[in-house]
Amino acid sequence: MSLSPQTAQDRFREGRKALLLVFLLLAMPLASFVPGASASHITQYAVQRDPSDVAVGDLDCDGDNDIVSASAMGHFITTLYNDGSGGFADRQDVFISNNNSQRAGFVDTANGVDVEIGDINGDGANDIIYYQENIRFVGETFVRPGNLTVLFGSCTDGVNSWSDTAITISNPIHISMEVGDINDDGNDDIILISMDTTGSNQYIQIYRGPDPSLLTNQQTMPVPLTNGIYTDVLLGHWGETVQGGGIGTPIGDCEDLDLWLLRTPPWNAGVGYSVGHYDNMTVLEYDCLQDQFPNPMTPTAQGVHEFKLDAEHNYPMGGMDISDSNGDGEIDMVAVVDGITGNISYAEKSGNQWNTQNYVPLGDFKGASLTIADVNGDGFSDFFVPTELTLTRLQDSSAQNQTYLLLDNLREINTVEIILGNPDGSGYL
Repeated sequence: MSLSPQTAQDRFREGRKALLLVFLLLAMPLASFVPGASASHITQYAVQRDPSDVAVGDLDCDGDNDIVSASAMGHFITTLYNDGSGGFADRQDVFISNNNSQRAGFVDTANGVDVEIGDINGDGANDIIYYQENIRFVGETFVRPGNLTVLFGSCTDGVNSWSDTAITISNPIHISMEVGDINDDGNDDIILISMDTTGSNQYIQIYRGPDPSLLTNQQTMPVPLTNGIYTDVLLGHWGETVQGGGIGTPIGDCEDLDLWLLRTPPWNAGVGYSVGHYDNMTVLEYDCLQDQFPNPMTPTAQGVHEFKLDAEHNYPMGGMDISDSNGDGEIDMVAVVDGITGNISYAEKSGNQWNTQNYVPLGDFKGASLTIADVNGDGFSDFFVPTELTLTRLQDSSAQNQTYLLLDNLREINTVEIILGNPDGSGYL
C-alpha cells in the first residue's frame, strides 16, 4: 500500500483523534457520577493492568478501527477487535516479556510504554509497533536494554499469530515515538526518542521500513541533554522545495515528512533544568538524497530550523500537535497546552514567519493533551482537549498570584473541551 506523506499524516492524525475519543469513552464513567450528568451509552472493556498508551487502526482488514493498548509494569499488550457495530468484546493479549515462560515474575516485567499502528512493510495490512522499557532495579551492575518490536499484520490471522522483529535499544528510557512514511516509499517508518540511564544524552533514532532491523535502514543521532530534552515528536511536511525525480534510480528528492520536536531548556544531571522556556521548536528536514535527517548538533547542517512559540512564562508545556490548516501539504500551525495558564497556545505560519502568542482559554482546567482536527466538518481547524487538573488562582498577602493544581476535575468532572474555529474570521469561538 503506497502512502503519500499527506495521506500518512492524515491517517495518523485521525488515529490520535480516535485515541482521544477512546480516552473520553473510558473517562465517561467518572462523569456519570456527577449529579445531572448522563450518557446514552457507556461500555467498558478490560485490558491489561495500568494501560499507558492506546492506538487505533484496522488490524483485521475489515474496514473497522480496532484498539491496541500498552501495559505499564505488565507483561502483555491487549488488542480489542471491533465487531463492526462498535463493540470490542473480542480481546487478544500478546505476551511480550523477554522471559518466554508464562510464569514470568516481577523481575521480567516488560513495562510497555508506547504503542502505534502503521504499515511498516507496505503489504497493505497494518502492523503493531510497541516499545517496552523492561523494568530496571536499583543496584543492577548492567544497563537493562529496551525493546522496539514490530508485529507484522495479517488479514487472516489473529495478532497472537503474527510474526515479529525485535530491536534492542541500549539507551532504554522512553521519551516519545511516532510512525509515518518519511520518504514516501510506501513503507511506514519509526521515530523513537529515548534517553540513556546516566541522564547525559538523548537519542533520535530512525528505523525505516520495510525492515527496520537492518542497520542500513537505521540512523541514530545522540543529542546531549544540555541542549534540552525533546519531549514531543511529530511528523509533518515543512515545505522545502522538492528536487529531482523522487525515490528510484537515479535517486532523487521526495515528498517527505520532517521531524517536529518540542524542546525544554538545558538539563544537567544533579542540577535539573536551567532557567528558561519550554517552548523551543526544532524542525529537521528529511533529505531523500542522503536518506537521513540532519544532525541538530552539527553547526553547518542544512535543513535544521529553530523557532520559539514565545511562551510568556517558564512552565513546562503539555501535549503538542501540528496541522496543515489550509490543505496545501505544509504544516502551518503548531499548538501546545500552555503550561498551567489554563490556555492553549498556538502559532500560525505566514510566509517565512510564525505568528505567536495566540491563546484560547480552557477555563479553570489544565489540558492533558491536544489534537487539532476539523471536528464539525466546516473546513476550519478545531481543538480537541481532554483536561485533567483543576486550576485555582489565589492572590496572597503580597499581592502575588498563585496557581494551585487540584484533583477536583479528575475525581468529579473530567471535562473534554472541543473549541471550534471561527468560520466568520480568525480565532476561535
